[in-house]
Amino acid sequence: MRAVRLGPNEASRVAAGYPAVLREWLGGRDPHCRPGELATVVDARGQFLGSALAEGDERIAFRIYSRKEAERLDEAFFAAAIVRARTLRKTFIDPKATDAYRLANAEADGLPGVGIDCYGRYLAVQLYSSGMAAHLPGLAGALRGVLQPAGIFVADRSTGPKASRTEEACGKRLWGEQPPGDFTVLEGGARFKIDLAGGYNTGLFLDNRENRLALRAHVRGRRVLNLFCYTGSISVHCALAGAESVHSVDVSKGTLDWARKNFELNGIDAGDHPLVQADALEYLRKGSHRGSDYDAIVLDPPSFSTSKKTVFSTEKDYPSLVSMAVEVLAPGGALVTCSNHRKTPPERFLTAVATAARRQGRPLKLLDFRGAGPDFPVDPAYPESGYLKFAIWAS
Repeated sequence: MRAVRLGPNEASRVAAGYPAVLREWLGGRDPHCRPGELATVVDARGQFLGSALAEGDERIAFRIYSRKEAERLDEAFFAAAIVRARTLRKTFIDPKATDAYRLANAEADGLPGVGIDCYGRYLAVQLYSSGMAAHLPGLAGALRGVLQPAGIFVADRSTGPKASRTEEACGKRLWGEQPPGDFTVLEGGARFKIDLAGGYNTGLFLDNRENRLALRAHVRGRRVLNLFCYTGSISVHCALAGAESVHSVDVSKGTLDWARKNFELNGIDAGDHPLVQADALEYLRKGSHRGSDYDAIVLDPPSFSTSKKTVFSTEKDYPSLVSMAVEVLAPGGALVTCSNHRKTPPERFLTAVATAARRQGRPLKLLDFRGAGPDFPVDPAYPESGYLKFAIWAS
């Protein structure tokens, strides 16, 4: 294997556990490796630091897959990592209540650039790594051997945030059977419709599962507004928790139809919980004159989105969203703010929300702050992988 030599500062970061070699560390040097090729990472003295996988990523040149010299990236390697990941999940996932969760979370579970999601008897592989695509046969063989799934789907997300808008990001059947058209999964006892061909957009974002369940304790008897509701998973949990009413707003008719189906699956009368097709920002602007209407408001926008009338960016527009939301939040109400924007650290996110509300004369108290669930563990040496931020505030 080709040796990649690092300077003292970069070598110390890898030695301390950082799971990648960044292109900027190479000082413009071309590593002459195609995505998927293997290399050895060494320090300036030639001391072994890790076995690595070459990447096509504009930021990451290599991903460290092993700290053992000359360890092969083969089916046995993948099988061992999958067994470890499955053993960990068995300690906190109750399959009678929840059968949709992340089985293996990339670097934190020893599978760099790979997320493996379990949806009942089916598996969805998320490839965040162009290099790992070359080793997909070995990974698929390990999944079949260890887990015996009914089917395996794969979505290529290696091009970053824009991946969700590409054909490659759609879930493609890699092996096994196609799920039935009425395929559903359980989450905390609630049932949700799933489309594995959706790739990133399967209908249920698994990283927010524990946060949806935690929110149930804050909405009983309350009037809830769920903005950017997508397929209504938060709305369903709020209704099941005894919310007086849940207004679900999304710009897409297709996702609202999906949300209506999720209501039906859980025995909820959608007539009691309005589904509103509207741009969330426009909905708030037009409704601000109503005064304090909602006892709880959920803000869970995508990091970046566009509609016919507006463009929304977390970095630029989240404070304005909070400002408009608190205008229609009842005194003593709960504000729920969520973001998966990777470039916004938690402290900056919390400060931005609190500042925006205070400027409107509505100071907030932080009741609960969370990241993703325990099936999305974070490697302490790679803190940027802890992207999700979910906060429950009292006004």
